Amino acid sequence: MRNNRFAEKLFLILFVAMFVLASCSTVFEAGISGQVIDADDDTGISGVMVYAYMSESTRDADFEAYTSGTFSPSGTDYVGTTTTDSNGNFTINKMVWDGAGKWGKTADATEVYLIFYKDEYGIKTNTESAVIVSDSSNSGIVLQELSKTKTTTTLTITVADTSKSTTSSASALSDPIEVTVYVPEDTSSNPSYKQYTQTITGSGTVSVSYPRYTNGNNLFYPTVKIVARDMSDGIWYASEFGTSYAWKNKAEDAAAEQTFATATEKSLNGGDTQAITVYMKSTRISFPTISGTINLGTSAAAGDESDGLVLLLAYAESGDVPTAVYYNERTTTYSNTVSDSISNHGLFTGLGANTSWDDTTYSEQYSTCAQSVFILIDKDRSGTVTSGDQYYKIPSVTGTYSTLDLGTLTSFSTIS
Repeated sequence: MRNNRFAEKLFLILFVAMFVLASCSTVFEAGISGQVIDADDDTGISGVMVYAYMSESTRDADFEAYTSGTFSPSGTDYVGTTTTDSNGNFTINKMVWDGAGKWGKTADATEVYLIFYKDEYGIKTNTESAVIVSDSSNSGIVLQELSKTKTTTTLTITVADTSKSTTSSASALSDPIEVTVYVPEDTSSNPSYKQYTQTITGSGTVSVSYPRYTNGNNLFYPTVKIVARDMSDGIWYASEFGTSYAWKNKAEDAAAEQTFATATEKSLNGGDTQAITVYMKSTRISFPTISGTINLGTSAAAGDESDGLVLLLAYAESGDVPTAVYYNERTTTYSNTVSDSISNHGLFTGLGANTSWDDTTYSEQYSTCAQSVFILIDKDRSGTVTSGDQYYKIPSVTGTYSTLDLGTLTSFSTIS
């Protein structure tokens, strides 16, 4: 009797255990691969971000939450992600899910829900259902078409110096310039802007994306705004509006940039590439390299007195008499022999090569501001302006030329 009762209990326990085990889910895994192609020409699209979900509602929630900018779902609701290669192909090697098993505990099949994103194509969910089988790579089961919602144009931007030449012949700057391109993200009259910032030395490329259509099939040709900035001292940047130029200095930058008052405006042509030139100019103006001849005597023999003179480049802090010298501007007169009987004395060159001045007032394309400087004969070789030194006033020096030959100087004043 007891044995029968024990057998009944054992049978009941085994039955319950089998029922529980039968009702438990099993963990399955599989991969998925496919291709993303352009709806217009059937070519593969590279760089498409692919996200895989096991829950349609979770996928749809991430899809609906997207508004603008780069799609980046929060959390870990998706079970796999990858990016398409140069031919538009993608593979997610492993996705894991719980299931009761359509074919027992050894195999299962389930639907995968996908999101595709690339800036110029926007965001899209998979058009056709994608059912995967466990323990399989599920190769090539997805073929997804995407239509461009944005146009991508690669801008070749040249940052040119107009401080010493016309805009038509301006040369590219050799200094690194921070260039920011502001591109409309929508076609409204008051759009939001996406910023693309890059440091450019001379010329460089910036790829920008913008809405493809205004409405229907009308192509959109946006106006972009470009702000160029040299982060070092002494540089202004220029804004091009047609044929006129509005120049703003760095001190005005913080307030002006917010309203694009200093931006170069350019309309894009909707093509794959477009060349744009941004014009800049310097407020730090370099002196020309000054040369000439000093003649302190009237005879050939007296001309020897003009050799070996120490010359300084000086300026007047006020008035018309030099009071100070430019640091590191020093040279010595010399002679050269033209023939056995003829020598040139008192020659000098190189003054001004190491000096500049700031002109933050000019609104023209290039500075015409004149500086009054002096050639100072440093008689006592003190390196400063002292009594007995002699000087010659150069009435007008500008930064519009690189060299200045004063010819022969014969008349000098003396510091009292």
